[in-house]
Amino acid sequence: MIVCDSEQAGPLEGTFECGPSVVASHAVRGWSVNGVAGGNASVGRVSGNVPGEATYTAPATKPRPNTVAVSVQMNGINPDGGPSPLLILVASIVVGDDDAQWQGTITYTESGTRENRRTDGFTGVITDKFKQTHTFTVVGVKEVNGPSTTLLLRHTGSAETTRSGNWHREIYEICQAQGPVVLRYWDDYTVNYTLTGTIDETVEARLYQGADSGYNMYVSGESIHSKGQEVVSDIHKDGCSKTTTDNSFTKDRDYLDNMSEEIAVVGVGPDPKNQNHLSGGYEGKDSSGGVLSVPTTWAVTWDLTRVPRP
Repeated sequence: MIVCDSEQAGPLEGTFECGPSVVASHAVRGWSVNGVAGGNASVGRVSGNVPGEATYTAPATKPRPNTVAVSVQMNGINPDGGPSPLLILVASIVVGDDDAQWQGTITYTESGTRENRRTDGFTGVITDKFKQTHTFTVVGVKEVNGPSTTLLLRHTGSAETTRSGNWHREIYEICQAQGPVVLRYWDDYTVNYTLTGTIDETVEARLYQGADSGYNMYVSGESIHSKGQEVVSDIHKDGCSKTTTDNSFTKDRDYLDNMSEEIAVVGVGPDPKNQNHLSGGYEGKDSSGGVLSVPTTWAVTWDLTRVPRP
């Protein structure tokens, strides 16, 4: 029990010296919540473990109204020597929504296209494309620890990498002096390359609420394992030597996409019209998207709602 005494405060008028009081601690009894001795399951319970101290435990469901009065009785001191007055000390406690649920989604997309051309006599173009989409859907709350909440998210996504197109070249020359002009070099390169993959996992997100009511979130996404086949037709002919070189091949390939770092949703302020609603997004560029290192544009968006328990 903490007691503030003006007589111990020093020379400055109107000040008090506060500190623990053994006498006062042994003079209190009858802890209650909303007038109910010891409280109950509806308004919470209070229990005194040591003289002058008690612990209040909130109920499983937030009471209505959610402000409760924790009180204790104390025998006062009558300086005239008469009967001691009975004092009732009251503290108001607000039961919050630490167990509130969340719902909504976070999305991450990345896509890019690059055209590859050759200037050494070749015509045609080979096009590289890379695209991945990740959706994180809130499915529950794992843990609440003060301003930090660990969310459980269902992570679904897909990734696709493709390379397709053709380069072709024809060069006409004379094979020997005074000879006719013939199709000396003939090159044809065709590629068809496709990798695809999907994911469906459960991951966690760390959500922090700051003193300014803004939120920071960090989502640990999983990488998508893509598989596919590369088919290449690569043929070179020499008209003078009358030879043909065929470097064609077919090869199975697999690739783990670049979703290895956390997605950061930083400095998120709530909707001014609804303090429980978070929405927004941002985007950027990456020079190394996918197995083909295609320059990409990526974007993160979120739409989350905090749902207090009734």
